Amino acid sequence: MHKTKHVWIEITDIDNIKHAILKASQKKRKRAGVKRILADIDYYAAKIQIMLLDKTFVPSPYKEVIIKDGGTQKERTIHKPQFYPDQCIHWALVLPLQKQWKNSIQQNSCGSIPGRGLHCGKKKVERWLHNDRKNTKYCYKLDVRKYYQSVDQELLLAMFHRKIHDTDTLWLLEKIIHSHKTGLPIGNYTSQWFANLFLADIDWRIVQKLGVTYYVRYIDDMVLFGRNKKVLHGIRKQIETLLIQKNLTVKHTWQVFKTDSRGVDFLGYRMFHRYTIIRKSTAYRIHRRMKRVNNPPTIQQAQVVTSYLGITKHCDSYNFMKRFVWPYIHMQNIKEIQRENSKSIAVA
Repeated sequence: MHKTKHVWIEITDIDNIKHAILKASQKKRKRAGVKRILADIDYYAAKIQIMLLDKTFVPSPYKEVIIKDGGTQKERTIHKPQFYPDQCIHWALVLPLQKQWKNSIQQNSCGSIPGRGLHCGKKKVERWLHNDRKNTKYCYKLDVRKYYQSVDQELLLAMFHRKIHDTDTLWLLEKIIHSHKTGLPIGNYTSQWFANLFLADIDWRIVQKLGVTYYVRYIDDMVLFGRNKKVLHGIRKQIETLLIQKNLTVKHTWQVFKTDSRGVDFLGYRMFHRYTIIRKSTAYRIHRRMKRVNNPPTIQQAQVVTSYLGITKHCDSYNFMKRFVWPYIHMQNIKEIQRENSKSIAVA
């Protein structure tokens, strides 16, 4: 990350704030509170601008919600910030900085970054396994224990102080970071960027200093490949040391294993040298859901089926579909219901 100066003018620019409000409102525009803000966007953008210029912005209390993660069904605590002014200000901060932040994050870090994502990481791993069997013989797979909750706020702020030479921007960063008691709240748009930036220097060290050619990170999940198991264990110890310096620890489930025998379970799929299949737990969940679909299916069921089948399009799923999906649903009915539903929404 290069030194950043004079970005406060861009953050507090009225056009940037209006753009931020529109970005923050995506997928929320049916809510009454959001409609009210959008109906008089010039007025509310001006109010946000005054809050920032006068430094009167005080983060609102978070709304705590417990959800079950779609992939693992693991319970997660989400801290939702208010749409106005908090989410709008988060976007106003990120928009002028995101290009520079993105360039400072190693290219093989692919989680929650525009233009990168789950399938970007998946394609990289598939390509490495397919094209270089020798240097992907072994895999070291790890994730950081309770990453968001464990991010050291003072170390994060110190990182920004080294890279950003703009006292006004640093004031806003401190306000947002200290709006939560510890760590980063899952729910803030800024948390995705902060989480990636906090580990960016470790990404560069792994690739440049430790010489790992095949490495990918998805937020706090990391996968490294090599031809020698002993060398990977040596790299493992160095990564653990780097994480300890940031007051982070590796989850006890880390593994170093041979890719031939078991494939790489990562990003919802199991990837082998020549093919990719769905993760077993996902396959069971899809199968159970297909067995409960009515004939004919409801609109909601048709939407759920379409969503699940989107997962199968990105892997070798013919045998799975033939055995566990197609006997329970009629794709023609699903598509027809989806078409009719789309028409009714368009008319409304």
